[in-house]
Amino acid sequence: MKSISIIIPVFNTEEYIRRCLDSVCAQSLKEIEIIVINDGSTDGSLDIINEYSKSDERIRVIDQKNGGQSLARNAGIEIAKGEYIGFVDSDDWIEKNMFEELYKAAKTNDVKIAICDHNKIFEDKLESNIENCFGIETGIVNIKRIGISNYIFDYIRKCKHGSEVWTRIYKTDLLRENSISFVRNNADGVPEIAEDLLFNLLCCFNVDKVAQIHLSPYNYFIREGSSMQSDQPNLVMRVVKLVETFEKYASAHVGTEAKDLSYKLLYNMLRGDVYRFIKFGNTNKISKEFELSYDIPYFKETLKYGLKNKKNIDSLVERLEYMIFAKSILNKKIYIYAFFMRRSEEHTSELQ
Repeated sequence: MKSISIIIPVFNTEEYIRRCLDSVCAQSLKEIEIIVINDGSTDGSLDIINEYSKSDERIRVIDQKNGGQSLARNAGIEIAKGEYIGFVDSDDWIEKNMFEELYKAAKTNDVKIAICDHNKIFEDKLESNIENCFGIETGIVNIKRIGISNYIFDYIRKCKHGSEVWTRIYKTDLLRENSISFVRNNADGVPEIAEDLLFNLLCCFNVDKVAQIHLSPYNYFIREGSSMQSDQPNLVMRVVKLVETFEKYASAHVGTEAKDLSYKLLYNMLRGDVYRFIKFGNTNKISKEFELSYDIPYFKETLKYGLKNKKNIDSLVERLEYMIFAKSILNKKIYIYAFFMRRSEEHTSELQ
C-alpha cells in the first residue's frame, strides 16, 4: 500500500500545472501515488498531464467531462490506494517535505487527520505575500476533550486550522467507512460553495484528535479570476443549502445538538458574508441576496430556533448581535443589521 494518495483536480490550468506537478513529483516521501483528474479542460492541460504520466509511473490520470472540483476530487478518492489521502490544487505548489512530515505526524500520533500551515502568494503583487497564515504550532488538538462545537468555531471557522483540505491528510478508511465525500451543494440549480468547509465539518464528527505541525509547505496561489476571488452569485442561498446539508449529517452523530450547531454555523457564515458585502462596497447587493432565501422554510426555521435558544451563545454581546441579525432578516430588513455592522466596524477602527 502507498503511504499517501495525492489528488489533483485540473481544469484549464496549463499555465500553472507544470509547477504543481514538479513539486508533487519531487516529494521526499517516495511511497506516494499521484492521481490527476482532468475535469474537462479545454486548453492544453491534459497534454501536459499525459506527458508527466509517461515519465513518472506514480501518476494515474483520469479524464472526465467537466463536473466541478467536488466531483473531480471524489473520483480520485474512489480509486485511491494510499493509507492517507491529500489534496493539491493545480495552480498551487508544495515544498519537498510536505507529505513526509504530515505522514510522520499522523503515524507517530496515531491520528486520522494531520494538518500543516500554508502561505498565500498573490499573483497581482498588489498585496504582500503572507507566510504561516495560521501560526500553527506542533501538537495535538483533542476534539473529544474540547467538544465538537469548540473545534468547529474555534479551529475550523476561526483561523487556527481553517477549512482548507489541501493543508491536511486524511486516513482513507476515515472517508470510506463514514461515506465522507465532497458534497455538491447545488440542489435546485444552486451552485456548490465552500465544499472544503463542509468536507471538514463532516470529518470532525468521526475523529477524536488531530495532529498539527509547525510547518508551512503549501503555497496557495491567489490569481485573478480564480473561483475564490470571483464574484459569488446567490451566495446567501448557497450558504443556507450548505448548513441544511450539514445539519442532516450532524443529527445522526450528535442528535439534538445538531440544531444548535446549525444555527450558530448559519449565523457565523452569513455574518461574515454581510461583512464582506460592506467591506467591498456591495451594500446594495445585501438585501437582494437575502431576498432569494426568504422563502426557504429551513432558513426561517433555523433563525427562529436561534432566537429561542440564543442563550447557547457564550457572549452576551454576541447574543444581542444575533437577535438583531435574526430579527432583521425575518422582518426583511437586513439593512438594519448591515447598518449595525458598519457602525460597529467604524467604532472599532476609531478605537484602534
